Amino acid sequence: MLAQAVLTASLTLLLAACSPDPPAPAPTPASSTPRAAVVGVPQDPALRTVRMNSGRALTYVQPETAAQILCQTVDKHRIERVLDDQVSLHPDPDTEAACAIDGTRTNLRLSLTHATTPFTSPTQISGRPALLLPDTPELTIRVALTDDARTPRPTTPARPLLDLTIIQSTNLDPPAQRELAIRLLHEAIPLLTLAGDPLPDIDPTGRIPYTPTPLIRGAQIIDLPQPLQALQLCTLLTNLPPPPTTPDPPPPKPPIDPIPTDSAQCTIPGPTPVTVALTPSLHPLSTYPTHVSGRPA
Repeated sequence: MLAQAVLTASLTLLLAACSPDPPAPAPTPASSTPRAAVVGVPQDPALRTVRMNSGRALTYVQPETAAQILCQTVDKHRIERVLDDQVSLHPDPDTEAACAIDGTRTNLRLSLTHATTPFTSPTQISGRPALLLPDTPELTIRVALTDDARTPRPTTPARPLLDLTIIQSTNLDPPAQRELAIRLLHEAIPLLTLAGDPLPDIDPTGRIPYTPTPLIRGAQIIDLPQPLQALQLCTLLTNLPPPPTTPDPPPPKPPIDPIPTDSAQCTIPGPTPVTVALTPSLHPLSTYPTHVSGRPA
């Protein structure tokens, strides 16, 4: 079951199902972001068309989007040549933001994870700090995709660390497993660290300066980095039509800027604050009993 972005306020509204419209460029594409408008071409049935991203922007996408991107960044045929094995790729149902690479002899997992403590290492792979994790039941190499891993913020939704884990491998001893993992990381890291969508400034509390960021017709809000999702939600809320006037309406109040955060959340302050957020969900459509504007809710 694909994870689905849901809109959370006083009710939950399903925004995307398994067959989204073709993605479009982000609201603020830049010529220096070569992967910003790239669309992933699914090569396995469990994969969907996804708007690709990389760099710091990749670390802020929703978990299901991250899994799809990890599965589609390196060409499947290239992975098979590196592993010398036939493989299938799919989002890992047991791990958030993870892609399972299942072969006939080797099973691996690529995943993005949060940095809970500062991550540093003198060892590098493809120019990025890397570390073989000690005391793990399976061989895991961790790589810092962005410098955010050096000074992580406790409440950030970003996942700046890439883990490659060898779940199972036939006839490969630990040194051979490490060599295989490093070869695959050399293929993935240069692509995953390319410049992606430009992100707004984010303060230490996760707040973002509000800048009107309208939706683009056909764009996939579910695949954008969470800071951009928050800006788009805030723009939608500020553009809502005012309530019907009464015969003796009160004087108009000065506009209040909404408060977007880097966790895909927008709050309209006031006597009765309104907060809207996009959150991932693995619930099937059957768990949404009604519809709002044609979408399960």
